[in-house]
Amino acid sequence: MSLAVIFPGQGSQRQGMGLDFIDQQEKSWFEQADQLLDFDLHQLLVEGTDQQLARTRYTQPAIFVVSQLIYRRLKAAGIKADYFAGHSLGEYNALVASGRASFEQLLPVVQARGRAMDEQAEKLSGGMAAILKLAPDKLEQICQHISTDPAIEGQAELSLFNAPGQLVVSGSDAALEAVVEQASQAGALKAVRLDVSGPWHSSYMAPAIPRLERELEQVDWKAGKPYLPNVDGEVFTGTAPVKQLLDQLVKPVNWVKTIETLLQDGVETFVEVGPGKVLSGLVKRIARNAGAKPTVYQTDNIEKTKKTLEAIS
Repeated sequence: MSLAVIFPGQGSQRQGMGLDFIDQQEKSWFEQADQLLDFDLHQLLVEGTDQQLARTRYTQPAIFVVSQLIYRRLKAAGIKADYFAGHSLGEYNALVASGRASFEQLLPVVQARGRAMDEQAEKLSGGMAAILKLAPDKLEQICQHISTDPAIEGQAELSLFNAPGQLVVSGSDAALEAVVEQASQAGALKAVRLDVSGPWHSSYMAPAIPRLERELEQVDWKAGKPYLPNVDGEVFTGTAPVKQLLDQLVKPVNWVKTIETLLQDGVETFVEVGPGKVLSGLVKRIARNAGAKPTVYQTDNIEKTKKTLEAIS
């Protein structure tokens, strides 16, 4: 029975996440993580507001650290995964878990990534919109039409393939307004703007690439277990996925292809490691569409984690 560990990305955060995992054994490790950051993560999780935690520059390192905290608990209990994958930011957790880079080296990279994306978003007037139950090729046509319309300022680009019938578009405010209107007219079940601060996974993030590239070049990459990059959803068996991580900033997250590949490779069990259960729902939808019925577990809190370990041990 093959098992895949998957890590969530931005949007799964919540105040207090991961705090029930910080026992005496993990306290010193968490304090070391705090020292690698330029803000007090523990204080943010205990006393911060939802608005503060939702800022990309804080959200990304927070989810990264908490997901690693939970994975450390699973690893210590003897969990053995065959594949690793993560949604957007979660890909960095997958790289640590698969053995390709250390947590200590990737945490500064994640912090730089979040800050660079946040700073770029502050220069823009744009965001993302969710489109439900509309064929990808039809939505792609709508985006191309809007992006070449001289009367509409800015571009619209497909940015997330989350599940069958669940797509996300990134773009300027004007372009997204047009996408929502035209997608609704084309038969989408729902087309709505998302409460995010930037047009992630689109060409609008290109100015953030040089900064991230400098950080990634400092990482001491190693060979590791199979993991799946977002950009193509195929199993990566190389050592340094720098190009894949840079492409991820400006290209769509193909989560559908990622899960389909894992199912085709015989994965029957998925464990979502980190806050929330968003990915579990997406996996079930993708699997159902593919005619598969994998077992999916969560680790959102200590109780769920204990039950997961009992089930898979």
